[in-house]
Formats: sequence, C-alpha cells, structure tokens
Amino acid sequence: NQKECHKRLNIDTDFTILFFGLIRDYKGIDVLLDALSKFRKNKNNFKLIIAGECYSQKNKYLDLIKINKLQNNIIWDDSYIPDENVNLYFSACDVVVLPYKKASQSGVIPISFNYNKLILTSNILGLKEFVIPGKTGYLFENENPDSLSETLLEICYKHDFNKSHDFISLYKERFTIDKLAGDIM
Repeated sequence: NQKECHKRLNIDTDFTILFFGLIRDYKGIDVLLDALSKFRKNKNNFKLIIAGECYSQKNKYLDLIKINKLQNNIIWDDSYIPDENVNLYFSACDVVVLPYKKASQSGVIPISFNYNKLILTSNILGLKEFVIPGKTGYLFENENPDSLSETLLEICYKHDFNKSHDFISLYKERFTIDKLAGDIM
C-alpha cells in the first residue's frame, strides 16, 4: 500500500520518484539531480528516494543536491537494501527512474515491473527495449536533464497510472519462467 509506505518513510508528497540500486557514475544520478532542479520549478511537492549504496564520490552528489536546493525533496538510504526492504521503496514510488548514461541491461527494470511500476529511462540500447511509451514507461534523451525534466512533468501531470498498472500486469507475463520454458520447448 503506497500510503502505508509513505507513512513508514515519512513522505508527505503526492509524487514520488525512485532511483534504486548501487550508485555508480555511469548510472547518471547527476543527470537526475540536475533535471530535478528544473522539475522543481513546476512541481515542488515531490520526493526523490535514492535507495542504494554509493560506490562513487558521494560528496559530488551531495554538492549537486545542495547546489540544486533539493535537500527537502530527497530521502537517501545510502546502504545495501536487503530483500525484505525492497518492497517498501518500490511500493512507495510512482515512477522508477533509470537515468543511465550507458548500460547493457538493468535488474531494476524487472523489479519495477514486478511491482507494476512505470519506468522512465534514458533512450539507450539495453533499456529502451522494455519501454512501450505511455504504457510500461517513458524515454528521455540520454544525458539530457531538460529532456528528463520535461518527461517527468508529462508523467506527473498527464499519465494515467491506473492504466499503466493494468498494462504492466499483463506485459510482465512475457518474462515469466513458464513463458521462457514454453518458448524453449
């Protein structure tokens, strides 16, 4: 239940964004923080949950948070997230953002779909193949904070979350072990 998760995380906003996983430079959290500076001009009532251990220069990101005046908009759990807490973060969010600069794949996408969560990812190979625009997610131009901010605004103000929830429920069936076994047979 999203409201219960908001209560547990002390979130009192109407739009919650999740960045989940180990924090490494190639994952583009700097692009996300710059985009949120622009996003905040049109939507101040939001939270970004950063859930994951930082494997790069944390001070660089803390400086970006301060420069972009996002201190009140961010919850950062800078630790390894144990399996029993994964549901808390995914259930609390409205959209999962993957602002990766490069990637061959991401385990965050199937976890997002497991919770029927919309994804917003950069338009790079390895990630964009999982996005059916407006249904399973949205794409933004790689390493472009303006594009990311504009797409977040579109999601926040125009997206029908009930429809995408239902669509993702059906879409993820193509990734089940039963489907894989059937395809192999």
